[in-house]
Amino acid sequence: LRDVARVQEAAANERSRVRLNGVPSISTGVIRNATANPLEVAAGVRAVMPQIQRDLPPSVTVIQANDNSVFIDRSIRSVYTTVAEAVVLVALVVFVFLRTVRASIIPLVTIPVSLIGAFALIALAGFTINTLTLLALVLAIGLVVDDAIVVLENIFRHIEEGMAPFQAAIKGIREISFAVVAMTLTLAAVFAPLAFTPGRTGRLFGEFALTLAGAVLVSGFVALTLTPMLCSKLLRHNPKPSWFDRRMESALDTLTAGYTRALRASLRVRWLVVLVMLASAGTSWWLFKTAKSELAPYEDRGVIAMPIRAPDGATLEYTARYLDAIERIAAQHPEFDRRFFFMGGGQVSQAFGALRTVDWEERTRSTRDLANALLPQIMSLPGVSAFPSTPPSLGQSFRSTPVNYVIVSSDSYDNMARYAQQFVAEMRKNPGFVQPDIDLQLNQPEIFLDVDRARAADLGVSVDAVARTVETMLGGRVVTRYKRDADQYDVLVQTNAAERARPDDIERLFVKGRNDTMVPLSQLVKVREAVSPRELNHFNQRRSVTITANLAPNFVLGEALREMDRIAGQVLPAGYATELNGVSREFRDSSGALGLVFALALLFIY
Repeated sequence: LRDVARVQEAAANERSRVRLNGVPSISTGVIRNATANPLEVAAGVRAVMPQIQRDLPPSVTVIQANDNSVFIDRSIRSVYTTVAEAVVLVALVVFVFLRTVRASIIPLVTIPVSLIGAFALIALAGFTINTLTLLALVLAIGLVVDDAIVVLENIFRHIEEGMAPFQAAIKGIREISFAVVAMTLTLAAVFAPLAFTPGRTGRLFGEFALTLAGAVLVSGFVALTLTPMLCSKLLRHNPKPSWFDRRMESALDTLTAGYTRALRASLRVRWLVVLVMLASAGTSWWLFKTAKSELAPYEDRGVIAMPIRAPDGATLEYTARYLDAIERIAAQHPEFDRRFFFMGGGQVSQAFGALRTVDWEERTRSTRDLANALLPQIMSLPGVSAFPSTPPSLGQSFRSTPVNYVIVSSDSYDNMARYAQQFVAEMRKNPGFVQPDIDLQLNQPEIFLDVDRARAADLGVSVDAVARTVETMLGGRVVTRYKRDADQYDVLVQTNAAERARPDDIERLFVKGRNDTMVPLSQLVKVREAVSPRELNHFNQRRSVTITANLAPNFVLGEALREMDRIAGQVLPAGYATELNGVSREFRDSSGALGLVFALALLFIY
C-alpha cells in the first residue's frame, strides 16, 4: 500500500506524459546539427537501437515513433527513378527522329558528362544533394541534350549530303556555334534570377536554379567540344535507308511543309499575329492575377501533426482524458501505424500529436484525405482545441500555421484584445478559416493572496514567511538529498495532492509566528481569484496580437491573406497596423519578389 501511495503521489506531481499507440512511454528526440546529413543521422539511430534494446529489461521495448528522414529518403529514390525514366525517354525520342543507333548514342553520352560537371559545380558552390538539386538535374536531362541535338543534326545533315564525317563536323560546328552559345546562355539566364528570390524560398530555390543553370552551361561546353568529335567518329552516311527511315523521313517532310505554309501565312497577316500576341499576354496577366496562390504545394510526407490545447488552467489529467479520446478516433483509421502523443512540458494544458502512416504503397488515402476525415470527428470534442494538419512543404515547424497575421499598436492590451476578438468573429463567418485563434488570452487563472500586514506583524509573521510557506507546501521545495548506495534522491517537501487541489486549501496552511506558535493563514491572508494575460507579446518593439488559423482544403493562403486585409480595414481603428509572420511572411516576400525575378530574366535574355 505504501508503494501504491508513492506511485499515486508521483503521478500527481507529473508535469508531462507520453503515449505511443495507447501505451505509456518515455520519449527521446534526436535532433541533428546544422551540417549533419539527416539520412546518416537516421541510419545511425536505427543502427544503435538494437544495442539499446539489449541493455533494457525484457518488458521495455524501443520503438521509433517518428522519422522525418523517411520522406527525404523516398523523395530521393523517386528522383533517381525519374532520372532513369528521363534518360530512356530522351533516347527513344532521339532514335525516332534521327533513325540511327549511332546518332542516338551521342546525345546520351552528353547526359552523364553534363551531370558530372553539374555535380562538380554543386560541390564547388557548397550545395548538397537534396530533393531540389536532384529535381534540377531531372530537368537538366531534357535541357542538356538540346545543344547536342542541334549540333548533331546539323553535322548529320552535311554527312547525308555526302561530306566526310570529319569535314562535316568542322563545318557543322562553325555554322551554329554562335547559336549554341546564345541558346545556352539564354537557358541559364532564365533560371539564374531565381537565386535572387529573398527569404527561405530564395535559399531553397537558389540551389535549384544555380544547379540547373550550371548543368546547362556545362552542356553547352560539351556540345561545342565533345559532340562534334563524337560525330566525326560515329556518324556514317547510310546509302540504303530502311523502311522505317523512309516512313519517318516522309512524315518529317510533311511536317516541314506544313510549318512552311503556316509561316508564310503568318507573315502575310503580321498585324493579326501581333494582336494574338497582345491578347495572349493580357490573358496570361489576367490568369496570373485570378489564379489561386500559396507558398508551396501540398506534399504527402506520411505524417499528420496535431497541436492540441486545453483551456488555460486545465490539469494534466484533464488534457490526458481528451488525448485518449483523440487517440481512439485515430485508431479507427488503419492507415496510422504509430500514434504518438506528448502532453505537458511547459504547460500541462498543451499537447502535441504525430500520427505516422504506413508506407505510401500500402494505402490509398493521402495524409490530406486522412486529415479531412479526422477533422469533423476531432472538432466534435468539446473542451479541447485540436486540428490535424499536414506538415508544411518547405521545412517549417510542425506547429506552424499557414495564417500568421500580426496586429500592432500602442493601445492598451485590453483594447487590442477586444478588437482582436472582433477580428476573429469576422473570420469565423468565412468557412475557409479553420480554428482561428489569438495569442493574447486574458483568461489565465491566477490566485492573489492579500496579506493583512498589520495583523501579521502583531503575530510575528513576516510576509516573506507567508510566501515561502505557500511556495513550499503547494509548489514543493527540495530541502536536501538522500543517498543510498550509488543513487541520490531529492527530498521534496510538499503537501499531499488532495490537500492542494482547491484555492481554499491555502487558508488551511499554518505558518510559524512569535514564540513558535502556529498561525493559520486564514487569519492572515485573503484569497482572491482573478484572470490575467497568459503572455504579452511585442512585434518590432510594439505591442502586438497575433492571429493564427488553419485553412480549409479549397482555401489557399493568397485568398486568406486578402480576406484578412479586408477584415482589418473593416474592424481595426486608426492607429492600428498589421504585419505578417511565419509562413504568411514567407509567402508575401516570395510573391513580392516574383516581379523582380521576371524582370531580371527578361533583362538577362535580352
